[in-house]
Amino acid sequence: MGNRNSGFTLLELLIGISIFAVIIVSVYTSLFLGIKVWKCEETRDNSLQEALSSFEQVSVKLQSAFISSDNERIKFVAGPESIDFFSVNTDGDLENVVFYTEINDGSPGLSLLQSITKYTELDDEEEPKIVATVNTKINSFRYSYFNRTDGQWYQDWPDQKKLPHQVKLAADFIDSSANDGLLRLVKYVYIPTGHTLQYSAIE
Repeated sequence: MGNRNSGFTLLELLIGISIFAVIIVSVYTSLFLGIKVWKCEETRDNSLQEALSSFEQVSVKLQSAFISSDNERIKFVAGPESIDFFSVNTDGDLENVVFYTEINDGSPGLSLLQSITKYTELDDEEEPKIVATVNTKINSFRYSYFNRTDGQWYQDWPDQKKLPHQVKLAADFIDSSANDGLLRLVKYVYIPTGHTLQYSAIE
């Protein structure tokens, strides 16, 4: 009998190629899924960071809010979709702050969380103001206000010459990684009532 030729038969070669192809497909699928999950988590992390940053900007201003019983201009005007109040910034300066949402013309169904800051040391007609966009990926941003005296929550704050004891921020942020496309967050901001007395003499 002659010696069997060394090497692979056609059948063995086809089997080897098939096994190799299965391994390559498995590795590619695992890698693809891994990258997809990583991108999804990165998107969610970015959305969450932007959302928390928006909450923080509103919260910092609210925590420095105050009312002056001696100055009619200084009041707390607040509804379910906008809030207009006075605050003290980090430099100790008095400023009028407004937070509100408006429709984003460039993206249907998307709103912008905006802020207006007016510095009050000048006359009304000449007050410089800064308009800034806080977040461009808002579906809704709503406020409600707690009065500790009667234990009630209000959508529209009833007394513009008094501060609420707490403000609830409830927002739906656009998040493509979420199942319904929204990241829903709620934050409660406590307002120190000491500001009412501390700045009562400001003119």
